[in-house]
Amino acid sequence: MENFRWIILLLAMIFLFMQIKIWISKDGYQQMNNLQENVKTQNKNNAQLRIRNEKLKVEIQDLKVGIEAIEERARTDLGLIGKDEVMYIIIEPKKK
Repeated sequence: MENFRWIILLLAMIFLFMQIKIWISKDGYQQMNNLQENVKTQNKNNAQLRIRNEKLKVEIQDLKVGIEAIEERARTDLGLIGKDEVMYIIIEPKKK
């Protein structure tokens, strides 16, 4: 009976040590929470990047197929104008 008590005491100490390791140490519960937060943040970033990639795919497809899209890009990015067109540049006054 005395040996049984020592075994129970030893198992209880091992159990407490394992609980302390899980809840308090750097490798336990705290790290798991940090990793879960990192995963959530990365998933949000991935979702935003997927949306951006889809927009870029649509734009690429439009540029491959449509002449209007190429013309629009040339006008906005390069400042090109068509034949018999006049370009006006409006400069707004600086706000004080």
